[in-house]
Amino acid sequence: MGESDPTKVGRVTLRNAGMGRNSIGRVRAVASRTGLFYGLFSVICRAQPPLFYDWLKRSGSSVLGAGSKRSGQSKYCIKTQYNDPPDLPDLLRLSTMSVQQALFAPEPASLVHDREGGIRYLPESIPAEKAQLWFEATLRDTGWLSQQRMMYDREVAVPRLLATFAREATDLPAPLGAAFEAVRALVGAPFNRVGLNLYRDGSDSVALHSDKTERLLPAQPIAIVSLGASRRMSIRPKSGAGRIVHVELEPGSCLVMSYASQFTHEHGIPKSSEVSGPRISLAFRCFSD
Repeated sequence: MGESDPTKVGRVTLRNAGMGRNSIGRVRAVASRTGLFYGLFSVICRAQPPLFYDWLKRSGSSVLGAGSKRSGQSKYCIKTQYNDPPDLPDLLRLSTMSVQQALFAPEPASLVHDREGGIRYLPESIPAEKAQLWFEATLRDTGWLSQQRMMYDREVAVPRLLATFAREATDLPAPLGAAFEAVRALVGAPFNRVGLNLYRDGSDSVALHSDKTERLLPAQPIAIVSLGASRRMSIRPKSGAGRIVHVELEPGSCLVMSYASQFTHEHGIPKSSEVSGPRISLAFRCFSD
């Protein structure tokens, strides 16, 4: 990203180590390339508004960018809330998000720039009710697979469940057929394959990586639709002094990554002790065969 190109960070709930438990606010902020944050803060405080405003004033530009310039990282303190307590056994109940009136409608965010469109975050791409229906049906009806991988000298389980479908597959679940058409129209790309990942809870994850491009159509993007619980994605440049970008992938959102960005950046979903519900990602790609 260019030094003058801001990254817009959408609707989030933040908790900062320097804040009291009751001093939680909902903010909209604009983040610059260097991690300094500025302008147009609108805050709803649950308690002690004067204390929160005082903290906001004292924190200055570090409200979202809590990382150090030395490390080049910005650490976003984001907390997702659920209606149901985290110890409920039913995955569908754990996935039900709390419904709160947004102070602002979220806006698209450009996270990485390149000649093919870079990496863009498109919140609320799928209506909330439809996204929840897709989530429930996909969770219930997909034949999820558990895979093994070698780590050093031993075989371990991949920390998530997987599935994949071609667009023309005879066993393509109905929600995925609808998702194909919606995402093809949204992004304007001829997606013909979808890879599914089920993150059962916060202990499931995927390490920083870039997608394999050998079988992909050059210059065609990858689109990731999120269903279920929100999870944080980290995006890191493969080389140079660029900072790590963290974005909260909310249900119904779509993250669009260019083909070119797979050669310059890595992305991943880290483990999180604050997430108890499942998340499904639908990764749409354009295969050459």
